[in-house]
Amino acid sequence: MMPTLVVLMAHGSSDPRWRAPFEALLERLAPVFSAQGQQLALCYMERAQPTLEGVLETTAQSTTGPLKVVVLPLFMAAGAHYTEDITPLLAQVQAQYPQWHFNLQPPIGEHPKTQALLEALALEALNCS
Repeated sequence: MMPTLVVLMAHGSSDPRWRAPFEALLERLAPVFSAQGQQLALCYMERAQPTLEGVLETTAQSTTGPLKVVVLPLFMAAGAHYTEDITPLLAQVQAQYPQWHFNLQPPIGEHPKTQALLEALALEALNCS
């Protein structure tokens, strides 16, 4: 089985309160990934560090050979960042790390489980006093 790095990619903000839920998610999940011999990282599109390029540079320092890199955008939909920024960026880093296999996932907001959760939360809000 090829080693895997899952990169959670959020938009980014200079406000630490905005970043806190993503960083907490990373803290909760990283030990699970590590226990399975896999890697998990968090990066931001803008206004925060690390960037995808930074995560990959750090990973390259400790990784030899092939690696599966799965990028999971923590976005609600495939907007301009997804199509105009992330997709070309992945083509660029694929050229930089040709031994790695990149896989861009759809934004989490488009996933059926996310849609079901949003529906449940909206219905819960309707019933709130």
